[in-house]
Amino acid sequence: MQKTIRQSITSVIRLESRTIFSNGSVVLVLILAPLIYATIYSAAYTKQIAINIPIAVVDNCQSCQSQNFTDLLSASENIQVAYSSSDLLSAQELLNNRKIYGIIYIPHDFSISKLRAKQATIALYCDASYFLMYRQVFQGVMSVISSINSQENTTTVVLKSHTLFNSDLGYGTFIMPAILFKIRSFSNSSSKSASDNSIAS
Repeated sequence: MQKTIRQSITSVIRLESRTIFSNGSVVLVLILAPLIYATIYSAAYTKQIAINIPIAVVDNCQSCQSQNFTDLLSASENIQVAYSSSDLLSAQELLNNRKIYGIIYIPHDFSISKLRAKQATIALYCDASYFLMYRQVFQGVMSVISSINSQENTTTVVLKSHTLFNSDLGYGTFIMPAILFKIRSFSNSSSKSASDNSIAS
């Protein structure tokens, strides 16, 4: 009895396997597609370090202190001051066009606050839609600020960060829609191919 059941199960498995592997579209969807998705998805994150990320500095202070701060940013390995301007709108346009991935805004009272031993606030507007870029820009700016505060033995410079394009800092807001669209398109094309093969046969 048990031998008969085992033989029946084995026969069904062989039949189903033969059916599956004889249909190219089914093999593509069930076996190759997961491998392709996994490879492409993981390949996007193979390079975990990015350097010299372009940013813009909007200096409304135009003082020796603000220029020194800009020079320290330029010396950072993580980021590169690609544009300097006193116009925030122009910098925002560069950010929207993905020519830069962050904006440092230095207010007009930056040097006065430091001279009066008050906290000077630096604003960072950062593109958070690409985590590697966001992380490098944020860490680069924070490293410079931490270095200044350490040298002066007090917290004279503080950072106010504004995340753009992905305010929740979540993957779902920008990755999942694209992935679902690709999967749906791929599945539709595979289903159409399977239907064409069935009609042809």
